[in-house]
Amino acid sequence: MEKEVYNITGVTAKKELQIGLLFGISFVILWGILFVGFQYIQNITDFKIITSFSFLCTMSIALSVSYFILKILGAKQREKFIFQLEKDHMEIHYHENTIFFDYTNIEEISLVGTANTMRYFKIKTKNRSLKIRLGTYHLAPFSEHNDILTIDIVMKSLVEKLTLLNFFNKKVVIPNKTFEHRIFRNNP
Repeated sequence: MEKEVYNITGVTAKKELQIGLLFGISFVILWGILFVGFQYIQNITDFKIITSFSFLCTMSIALSVSYFILKILGAKQREKFIFQLEKDHMEIHYHENTIFFDYTNIEEISLVGTANTMRYFKIKTKNRSLKIRLGTYHLAPFSEHNDILTIDIVMKSLVEKLTLLNFFNKKVVIPNKTFEHRIFRNNP
C-alpha cells in the first residue's frame, strides 16, 4: 500500500490563540484611543457625558481596523501542513517540524466543524498532541474551502485505517450543521 499525501493550510492552536489575543488587544486599545480622541474633539472633558453616537462610532471604527489587522495576521501566520498517511503510521510536516504518529500509540483523533466554514483537527497520544485550526470565515481567515474538503478526506482515510486496528468511530451531527467526528482507542 502506497502512502497518501495531503496538503492543508491552517494554524496550530497556539498561533490561533496568539492571533485572537492580538485581535482583542488591538480592538480595546484602538477603541480607547478613538473614544478619548472623539471626546477631546467634541470638547467634552467630563467622561460622565458619553453619547451613544460617540460610543458606537468609535467602537465600529476600532472593530473595522482590528478586523483588518486580523486578516493580515491570518494571512501571515498560516502554515502549510503536509499529512503523509501510510499503512502503520502517519507523519505531519509543518513549518520546520515533523511529527511522527504510530497508529498503535494514538489515543484519539477528533474533527469538529461546521457546515463548510470551520474545522478543528486534534490528534492525541500519551505524550503529545497536535491541534490544527482551519477556517474560511471572517474571524478565522486561515484556510481556503479546498483545505476544508481535504481535511475531511484525511479523516475518512484515517477512519478506514484505524478501524482495522479496532478503534471506535463515532460521529455526532447536531441540527445546526455542527458535527464532531471522533476515532478513539478501544481499551480492553
